[in-house]
Amino acid sequence: MKMKVVLVLMTVLIFTIMMVTSGCIDDEPLPPGFGKISICSSSSSIYGRVYIDGNRIGNAYLNPNGCLFNFANVKLYEEHIVRVETDWGISYTERFYPTYSGYTVTIY
Repeated sequence: MKMKVVLVLMTVLIFTIMMVTSGCIDDEPLPPGFGKISICSSSSSIYGRVYIDGNRIGNAYLNPNGCLFNFANVKLYEEHIVRVETDWGISYTERFYPTYSGYTVTIY
């Protein structure tokens, strides 16, 4: 009987850890005045290094059918610049002014 209880508790613990690490549970709330943004492409697929306000935040593959890149901790009600630089030296830049968490930035 004790073994069943231990197995159930271990299963619940493993499931909880999996959910937290996969992003299903927001493990850390954003500070007030900050939000998340999605970055999308309007016409063609773009792959490259992503910068927000000159700070590199990673690589992204953007396509016109979906916003595949999300970024947290962007200050709301403040102008920002997102730039995607490709390996071929092409740079896409867009200014944005997020007013809510979940704001979508489309790169043209």
